[in-house]
Amino acid sequence: FFPGTGGSDDTGPLNNANPGAHHSLNVPLQDGIDDESYFQLFQDVMKPCITTYKPTAIVIQCGGDSLGGDRLGCFNLNIKAHGRCVQYTKRLGVPMLVVGGGGYTPRNVARLWAHETSVCIETDLHPTLPSHTPFIEHFAPDNTLYPDLGKNNKYDNRNDEKSLRNIVMNITEQLRYVRGSPSVQIQQIPPDLGAWRDEIEREMEEEREQNDQGRRRKERGAGARGEYAR
Repeated sequence: FFPGTGGSDDTGPLNNANPGAHHSLNVPLQDGIDDESYFQLFQDVMKPCITTYKPTAIVIQCGGDSLGGDRLGCFNLNIKAHGRCVQYTKRLGVPMLVVGGGGYTPRNVARLWAHETSVCIETDLHPTLPSHTPFIEHFAPDNTLYPDLGKNNKYDNRNDEKSLRNIVMNITEQLRYVRGSPSVQIQQIPPDLGAWRDEIEREMEEEREQNDQGRRRKERGAGARGEYAR
């Protein structure tokens, strides 16, 4: 999916000694996935993730580029199906931070975020947009909140049942490496990060020494000591 955000084998830091190793999950999909396949997969992936990570909060990014008809996206989702994922996550009872994201057909992004805001505050919206809606002309001719975005599928659904099962199996296998969510209270610096920091500090110290030597050379014969200090 645009812009190509990682394969199933991109699971975090490569060094297994790093506490973040194996904690990243990617769910790469082929073009054209539809409402039912997407929501079923979302549930099948989220259930074991929640069980394993036991999160105390969830940040969910509601990008609109997965909607059908998006100028850059290549999925065939409708607004209500996208919102079902938010609703499913909300029903887990874990505190949520819901943010926007991509989306390159602005009228559909506006529709999506209006709908998902209603999901978050547990209210229903009328499917027909009110006549005083700003820029109402952009939602013509039907002026609806829920157009059928999958009726003119630009992409065939290349995600067959077998490939989706394999994704779930891969995620389940990967979660075996995870004993729980990585702590935000860092108890120790990962070995690779500590070595990197030590190297940077050595380089900075060497640079300071070189600068001091250069300054002292320039100060020889200068009018006052410290004249060239920075």
